[in-house]
Amino acid sequence: MNRSVLSGLFIVMSSAHAFPANPFLPQVSPCEKLTAQLAGWALQGVIRAKQTNTALMLSPQGNWRRIKVESELVPGVQIESVDETGVLAKIDSGCQPATYRWEIKGKTNAMDTSTAAGAATAIHKPGR
Repeated sequence: MNRSVLSGLFIVMSSAHAFPANPFLPQVSPCEKLTAQLAGWALQGVIRAKQTNTALMLSPQGNWRRIKVESELVPGVQIESVDETGVLAKIDSGCQPATYRWEIKGKTNAMDTSTAAGAATAIHKPGR
């Protein structure tokens, strides 16, 4: 009896697995999944050096990684360039577009603004 229960359970499980995917859920291609995964990464800065630049990137899980040229960010994504404006990656899986780019957002700190404004207004005239 135990054997018949297991075989019946196997038949039910195998037929449930054979059902087609839910037609009401949007179908997401592997390229769209990869692009969404790459969009979760954030470029926080670039460390410039004579030999090679290093990008500081934050993963979607909140982990910091140092990224250099020719390193693999995730499987199928190879870093092509790291410069002061951003990071360019090549997607190996044949997706379109074949590259993905992260750019450093232009942040202006209050200290930078006041220093620039202070330098222009702090002109000392001799004799006064």
